[in-house]
Amino acid sequence: MFSTDKNVNTLAHLLRTAKTYGEMKMENAERETVDKLTAIMTGIIVGAIVMFVVMIVVLCLSASVAFALAPHVGGLVKATLLVGLFHAIALGILWTNRQKWISSPISKALSIILLRDKALQPAPDAEKIRQLEETIAADYAALTSPPEPARNNLERAFHAASRAWTMADGIIFGYKLYKKFAGKRRRR
Repeated sequence: MFSTDKNVNTLAHLLRTAKTYGEMKMENAERETVDKLTAIMTGIIVGAIVMFVVMIVVLCLSASVAFALAPHVGGLVKATLLVGLFHAIALGILWTNRQKWISSPISKALSIILLRDKALQPAPDAEKIRQLEETIAADYAALTSPPEPARNNLERAFHAASRAWTMADGIIFGYKLYKKFAGKRRRR
């Protein structure tokens, strides 16, 4: 019967263990998410800063090249057009190779950040989580194991009486669980 104190305590232990297990798994997932988002955001911010500095350097170098070419090509306008044409050709080359030069490295970096850490490092509480899984499995097996089959008429009658008692037992069990958990809630 479920209403025995041993079964009530086993179920209460199972519920507490399952709650602790779930909380630990959620905390690990939250920490992993924060770590991965931090790495991604750091990469984006550093990339933006580097890109801004590179743009300023390219702008200054382009202006210097244009001024240096001006006397040789017939004026500043022609030199600026030549520098602009060079940049357009460089942009075209970059656009045609964007998969190999931009998309694939970003994909590899994100894979390392999001997947490789999980595969290379065990969870901080992996042993504790494994023990909780074993405890949950043992408690569940103890609660759901079927009774031994009846071998004679007396045992069959006893099993029939037990099944008739099941509804009342369920009410008693629910009441005991309510007392066990409601009492703890009030004390907090």
